[in-house]
Amino acid sequence: MSDLRDEPGNQVMLVLLPLAFLAGSTLLALSLPVGKSIYWTGFLFLLTFGLGLGVFYFFSKSALPESRKTFFVLVISALAAAPFFFSPLGDDTARYRWEGWSFVNGGNPYTQVPQDHTLEGMPTEAKKLWSGMNHKNETAIYGPVFILGMALWSRVSLNDAPYHLLVFAGYALILFLLQGILRERKLGPEYLFLASLNPLFLIYVPGEGHNEAFILPLLLAACLFHERSDPNKRASLDWFHAASVFCLGLMLGIKLTTLVFLPLLLPRSRSIVKALIHLPFFILPLAAYLPFAGDPTSFFHSLGFESRNFHYNDSLHYLLRTIFGNRAWIPGLVGLSVGFALIHLLIRDRLLALFWGAFLFLLFSLKV
Repeated sequence: MSDLRDEPGNQVMLVLLPLAFLAGSTLLALSLPVGKSIYWTGFLFLLTFGLGLGVFYFFSKSALPESRKTFFVLVISALAAAPFFFSPLGDDTARYRWEGWSFVNGGNPYTQVPQDHTLEGMPTEAKKLWSGMNHKNETAIYGPVFILGMALWSRVSLNDAPYHLLVFAGYALILFLLQGILRERKLGPEYLFLASLNPLFLIYVPGEGHNEAFILPLLLAACLFHERSDPNKRASLDWFHAASVFCLGLMLGIKLTTLVFLPLLLPRSRSIVKALIHLPFFILPLAAYLPFAGDPTSFFHSLGFESRNFHYNDSLHYLLRTIFGNRAWIPGLVGLSVGFALIHLLIRDRLLALFWGAFLFLLFSLKV
């Protein structure tokens, strides 16, 4: 294919496609929440997804200098996210902040459910969160690192706008860390578009403000530190690997399903001795469990609720349940086994294989 710099028509596409995407993403942000108009939102989702792939394609073939390309990628990514600051936060975010406020005020989100709280004497901001949250009859389902983090944030503000700013800070950190990984792997900055122009990512992170805004920076930092660790160190301290496993510990203290990334505990040298040397750095963040250890039965039951009821695979889950009934675990297990075998045979890049494996696990793991 000829250089896009030599084709004026393709240069025009470098301008028109991003503008079309930004128009579509603005309409998508205005259409939220998703349930308000599912068909219109679905149409905009597919439209922006296609436009985003087009932007990535034309930038990948462009002969722009890398510094200028990086500038345009970051500007377009920022503009794509900006309209979502004005979209309504998801009801999960009210619960996040409520549980942090409850803990600061002497409650235990793992043993007490919101519907048991009296509203008398409660601050106006906390009442608003209480009325806006979901599943008031359920205890907390996220890990103690997240509860303690939200407890600290409740000292700052319980209002929507400051929390949305915090989410956008997480979004910016995600892009920064992705850029670091791309440079580590000698990939062009345009690959950032595969995340920043993904409508699903825009809706659920900068849009609805889910806690992936805090999980993904930790995951990406763990991957980046893992990439920069020394594969020749087999039985000595490696600070990059220590930072990687520390991030894994923090991530696990937020959401249990991040267990699928635990293979990163094994260093690049594949040395079990080195893995054991760095294990304390993984365990350290789990000290956040200690403030909630008074009622371990209720606490661990609450955490187990998430692992039994996560919602990443509903469509496949219900399809297999509909076809196979109670024996749906059989095709699920077959799908996992075939998928893992193909990954082992076809993908030599360990980090890439890990992400494909995590995807398959979340896709085929049925609720129990």
